[in-house]
This record gives sequence, structure tokens and C-alpha cells, in this order.
Amino acid sequence: MNALAGATGTARRTSSVRPRVIRLVASIALATMMVAAVLLTFEPWNPGPTEATEVTSYTVRPGDTLWAYAERITPQGGDVAESVDLIMRINHMDSAQLEAGQRILVPKE
Repeated sequence: MNALAGATGTARRTSSVRPRVIRLVASIALATMMVAAVLLTFEPWNPGPTEATEVTSYTVRPGDTLWAYAERITPQGGDVAESVDLIMRINHMDSAQLEAGQRILVPKE
């Protein structure tokens, strides 16, 4: 009878350990996926242009938009979005919104 009790106790211990191991592995996998998802949502840090950009000051007029100004200074065949990004980086802007009378730094044409 003792042999039977010993075998049953081992079986019970094994069956109660297995779900804990499965939960631990699942928790680690879930945590890894969550960390990966968070890391993938961030854009890599871009320090800006590697070469110095010569700039001049521009006073925004009523009706000016950053996109329209960037179109004027972007070379033919160039990417206007890159010009917008450059102006925003130079001026440490979080938004492309401009206000009349605002002075911004822009690349020299």
C-alpha cells in the first residue's frame, strides 16, 4: 500500500508542476511579445542632417503652409516631405502648423 501511495504522490506532484511550468513559459512568451510590440512602435532616433544646413529667417504670411513653402524650396524632382521634415527639425517643431507673423528658420534657396 505504501508503494501505491508513493506512486500516486509522485503522479500528483508531476501533474501539479506541469501547469505551473506551462503558465511560466506562456507568461515569459507574452512578456517578450509585449516588449517587442512596444519597441516596434517607436521610430528610430534621427539626429537630423549630418551636414550643416545654411539657413535664413522667414516670416510666415497669412495663408502660408509649411507644405507650400517646402514645395517652393524643394529642387525639381526632390521630395517635398523631406523638405518639410528638415524645416520641422531645424525649428524643433512638433507640428507643421504655422501662424502668420511666426518666424522660422528655413534652408537657404
